[in-house]
Amino acid sequence: MAIALGTVALDGVACYFAAQALGGDQGSTLVWTGLFLAVLGSGEVALDYYRDRNERAWRALAILIGVFVGLLGTLRFWFLAVIGGGGLVPALAGAGLFTAATAGFLALGYRALRAAETPQAWRARRRARRARQAARSAREQADRDAAERDRPIDAYLRHIRRVLLKTCPAERQMAIEAAIRDHMSGKAPTR
Repeated sequence: MAIALGTVALDGVACYFAAQALGGDQGSTLVWTGLFLAVLGSGEVALDYYRDRNERAWRALAILIGVFVGLLGTLRFWFLAVIGGGGLVPALAGAGLFTAATAGFLALGYRALRAAETPQAWRARRRARRARQAARSAREQADRDAAERDRPIDAYLRHIRRVLLKTCPAERQMAIEAAIRDHMSGKAPTR
């Protein structure tokens, strides 16, 4: 969204030159510039909105915005031809460059909006991140609880191991320790 707004702001200079061609004082030129920028910005948003919803409306809107950019280029040419004093070729080149810049910034803003995340996807990603953090905290708490639970079991098994070393054959000691651990932790005994 910030990139799209930035591209519209960069079109401000070109829109200002087009607005000056309409004549009037500084205030009216700024109002026309604002209107031109509003049309370009809302055009970007509308293009993004209709791209997935209505292909026919999107095409019609793309044509209308293209015509609008062309009209802005004509206004710039008119302004540059009247005040430039260098002839029609420099005025045409200047108007062409400003028009190309306007079209480029418009396309860049549109692509930025297309790549932007929808508000629903942003909220879902934020909820998923919170859920991951909550799961991580719960897992850490469960690990701490398990360690706390196992501490007395391990201490008891250390005492039992001394007795087992004296009374049981080595191949049975591991099975007996596992059975005692299962019994003390509340698990079903393994055979």
